[in-house]
Amino acid sequence: MAAGGGVDGLPSGSSLSPTLRALLNHQFKSIGDLANAPSLLTSLSSDLHVSKQRLSDLHSSIAATLAAWASLSHSTSCSLTFLSRKLNDFSPEAPLAPTLGSAAQEEFIGQLPLLAAEVARVERVRLYAETTLRLEALVGDLEDAVASIVVGGSQIQLPRKMANSPAKDVLIDLSSKFSSAANVVQKVEDVVVEMTASWPQWKRLVMAVDIRVDRALASLKPAALADYRSKLQIIGWPPPLSAGSQEGEESNTKLDNPLLKLQGEMKRRFEESFASLSILQALLCSRRARQGVKGSQTSLKIVGEAHDHELLWTLDELVTPIKSRATHHFLKWSEKPDLIFGLAYRLAQQHTDIVDMVLQPMLDRVKLAGYCVREEWISAVVTMVMNHLRAHTLAELSAKLLDDGHDEEAASLWLHIVDLTILFDRRMRSIALQSVVSSTSKVEYDSFEESVNEFHPIVRCLSAFAERKEWLELWSNLEVGDAQEKLSDELQKESVWLVGSQLGVAGSTVPLQSDSLLEDYHHPPAAEIAMLKMWALINRCRSLPQRSWQLVYVLHVGAPYMSAFLARMLQKCQEAEAMTALAEDNAVSVVVSCVNAACFCEHKLQEWSEDIFFLDLRRLQVLSAIGESDVSSLGLAESEDRLSPVQGCVFDREISSLMQFRHEWLQKLVSATQRALDASCQDYQRNKKRWQEDNQATGLVGELFVSSSLVDGLAILQRRLSMLKVSLGDAAFVDFWRSLASSLDQFFLNAVALGGAKFSSFGSAQLAKDIEALCQIFKPFCVRPAKFFPNLSDVALLLALPQEDSQQLQKALAPSSNWRFRDQGDESKLTSLRLYGIRGVSPATAGRVLAQRVFSKV
Repeated sequence: MAAGGGVDGLPSGSSLSPTLRALLNHQFKSIGDLANAPSLLTSLSSDLHVSKQRLSDLHSSIAATLAAWASLSHSTSCSLTFLSRKLNDFSPEAPLAPTLGSAAQEEFIGQLPLLAAEVARVERVRLYAETTLRLEALVGDLEDAVASIVVGGSQIQLPRKMANSPAKDVLIDLSSKFSSAANVVQKVEDVVVEMTASWPQWKRLVMAVDIRVDRALASLKPAALADYRSKLQIIGWPPPLSAGSQEGEESNTKLDNPLLKLQGEMKRRFEESFASLSILQALLCSRRARQGVKGSQTSLKIVGEAHDHELLWTLDELVTPIKSRATHHFLKWSEKPDLIFGLAYRLAQQHTDIVDMVLQPMLDRVKLAGYCVREEWISAVVTMVMNHLRAHTLAELSAKLLDDGHDEEAASLWLHIVDLTILFDRRMRSIALQSVVSSTSKVEYDSFEESVNEFHPIVRCLSAFAERKEWLELWSNLEVGDAQEKLSDELQKESVWLVGSQLGVAGSTVPLQSDSLLEDYHHPPAAEIAMLKMWALINRCRSLPQRSWQLVYVLHVGAPYMSAFLARMLQKCQEAEAMTALAEDNAVSVVVSCVNAACFCEHKLQEWSEDIFFLDLRRLQVLSAIGESDVSSLGLAESEDRLSPVQGCVFDREISSLMQFRHEWLQKLVSATQRALDASCQDYQRNKKRWQEDNQATGLVGELFVSSSLVDGLAILQRRLSMLKVSLGDAAFVDFWRSLASSLDQFFLNAVALGGAKFSSFGSAQLAKDIEALCQIFKPFCVRPAKFFPNLSDVALLLALPQEDSQQLQKALAPSSNWRFRDQGDESKLTSLRLYGIRGVSPATAGRVLAQRVFSKV
């Protein structure tokens, strides 16, 4: 047997390495497999030849490296020899004065800076050489480790069910090699970071190292992912999908979780694979952060920018097989999105605690800071749903809505999915926060959840609606259209437009925020309803992770919504004006209700603008308008400098529209009041002769009464002011009566004082009495009402001047005949008017008033 080369010539099984034994067991499972021996021999011979060729190439590379090092070492040795000779010449023991003259000493002293520069250069060369050799050795070790992993993984195929394999003790496990490779990458990165900080001019060396390391990592990452996936298959992941809702079914689902069955050697190998893949991802993230590549943040570094977040590969791979099983159900439920979100929430709720309990300690043992298994798992589940919405549901609905904008069924389904998505994000965020505030009360938990809403790093499914510009605009248009339709239905009720005492019981069911607002603005319930719906409309975008998306949404919904509300108020006001020209109280009440509503809406928008949410949106809006595409690149000081001259808020257009509406219809109320006064005072304006009459018998001013033709007009004015004082809001009423006073001041000036009448002493006193009566109408609203009638007050003063002063002032106000002194004359005329207390009317108007004063001849 021995001579024939039989069994006796074979080595014993115990002397074989585990790798060789696994290979033989895998290739020769039965007698029939012996026929494959020649092909196996050919394959192994070919691999041996390739390995020998690689070894030869490695020897050549080492020889070239040694030759380069020898050349560099020789150059360094020569430089050090030269330096040694120079230093010996400056030995303290050598006599200086006898052997060197002053010229020679100066020459050597002049060479000291050159010598110091040469020493520094040699030191840099030494450091560069040492660093290069160190990096060469580390990168070589990394390449060798990656080659070993790739070759080992390609030669040996792990069975799909290692747990059921009788030969599982001899299987090849590459997790330790992955850990070694990750450690080498960490060492390389440490050296590169230190070198970049100390010697930033060595960019080419860093670039060369990065190229080789990236080439190695390009092969290492797929191999590590494949190894981790094989471990997941071995332990029986994923768990079965469960739709049960009973407690017994939930406990059975937890028991079926393969992570709970990890024990012994299998747990050790799984943990090594999990840890090595996590470390590798962390190293890649740190490398991308150093290189300035986008998407390198870890979970704790993400604040409101979840679109840059890269999920932890180990947790993403846990969800991938679940996604492959769930996709079939998701596609069947395209018309029932609530089932999709329900299944995803069920999966997250059932397995979050288990994943956190089993995998978080593994991650902590490798000392990776900034990662939370619980958050990464939930983010992976959310990403699974978000990808399905993006690829199927939203793509199909958007195609229908963009082609046919009147597809009410598709629009309703879209908004329904938005509702479900917002609820789903809130519920997933609650699961993530349960471990943080598990011992707090419900009120404290709700407060905490609201406070961290803007900053929690969980990926948000609502992002799927905003990642594409046309989808975000489509969503905002659907939202504002739905809100306008609901608002229109609410505004059809006449009871929502009643103000103050007219509101009665009809408005008691409307939720109002505070009594002080009712007292200040007297707004109808319609305004409160409109603003509550607008607030709810804007709040739907708060779950979006990007401020830029939120800004686009707010700008798309704010102006159209408020325009629709303004259009409704404008329609009501125009209908009231068309019926009676605002001459009746009912028509005035309609306009007052709309003006109060506009004031309240304007106040609420200004109040919202002070919220930090809208301040951030305004900051982004301004920076975008001035051409700053990358807002995050600006520092705080630079941002403040750019924003300091800019005023306003994101609701500038809406506030401007409301202010314009308020001013326009307040002015129409002023015009209507003035028309009513004008109609009742026609005789007062037409009878011009009575101002020239002089009653010498009863010429005492104290016995004068208000002109009878003016009494009715003042009564109408007082009644209208009293009515508006009760119904108009405080701020609106102040604007109204001040505008009315200014209008009446100009009206009586033109109609009476400058109307062509001649004023005697009695007529002047009578006009002063009438002006005093007019001012008394406004006495309840201010301390000195005469200040709001500057023209009439000055007219009374001018007409009351004695004859001598009147003639003297009239002469001073006469136009100058020399045009060269016309400007100086205008200044002297103003000075002359101030001497008599005249400050409101112009010199020309004062001259006309004085010209109409007549004095009786003595």
